[in-house]
Amino acid sequence: QVATSSGIGWRHQTEYADWDKNSFMDLLSRLITRKDSRYMELKEPPYTGGYVVVIFTDEPMLDRLTVESFLKGHKFDRPKYISRAFLIVSYDPGIKQCPYYELEFND
Repeated sequence: QVATSSGIGWRHQTEYADWDKNSFMDLLSRLITRKDSRYMELKEPPYTGGYVVVIFTDEPMLDRLTVESFLKGHKFDRPKYISRAFLIVSYDPGIKQCPYYELEFND
């Protein structure tokens, strides 16, 4: 809370990262690795449907077109336990939904 001339109120400050392709892909790789390493901590694995991970971001600089250009043709190292991974980004009014992408793994 912040004291203002009209009393106590809330001040909203927006902070965001300026992503480039390398830093974005590195972060996704690290998130996949971290989630994969926690597999044995899950309740009652293995799962018959596989271990599916969903990553969500609401970063203003990671809009649909930027993410699509970053992901195009990229394959992540195949994790040991994760069978599929998805990335969901912020709502896009142009397509009236939150875009999502299945992340591809090397064979």
